[in-house]
Amino acid sequence: MFVYPDALPLADMGGQTGWDLDPANEDVALFDAILADVSSRLCIDGARVFSTGHSFGGYMSNTLGCARGGIVRAIAPVAGGGPFFPCTGQVAAWVAHGTGDTTVPFSQGEGARDHWLSTNSCGDTTAPVEPAPCVAYDDCADALPVHWCQHDEPDLGGHGWPAWAGPAIWEFFAAL
Repeated sequence: MFVYPDALPLADMGGQTGWDLDPANEDVALFDAILADVSSRLCIDGARVFSTGHSFGGYMSNTLGCARGGIVRAIAPVAGGGPFFPCTGQVAAWVAHGTGDTTVPFSQGEGARDHWLSTNSCGDTTAPVEPAPCVAYDDCADALPVHWCQHDEPDLGGHGWPAWAGPAIWEFFAAL
């Protein structure tokens, strides 16, 4: 089951669409309502709830992983940052960010990676995983892997969705 919510225009962003990243906000409540609604009508495996998104959606995936750890099993933010508040639980995390991203600074992606490495008690060493250029961090807490995909794809302007991201995210989620 796939659900694709769209962000709404934000007044504080001049009407551009985006997500309110405060964990007590209406967008986290929207996630809760969507999950409750879909679960009431369909057979949902509550142990396999995932979130992925690009850019602002990546920020929102980090927010959901942090605010709904224990409900969300894993996240896969692409070209996003955060979370920016204490978390209520842990999630497995697959994080990708382009080194040349001029929309969301690369440091925001590194910050997200570092957050999940710390939260999931991962070690400092890595091993390559498919697809290249991704790596998996060693010694993460049981069943809470963290994968990091630092890439340099100039044809995406540093901020795009790499062609290999979708299949890699699906493989990461399916393995959990």
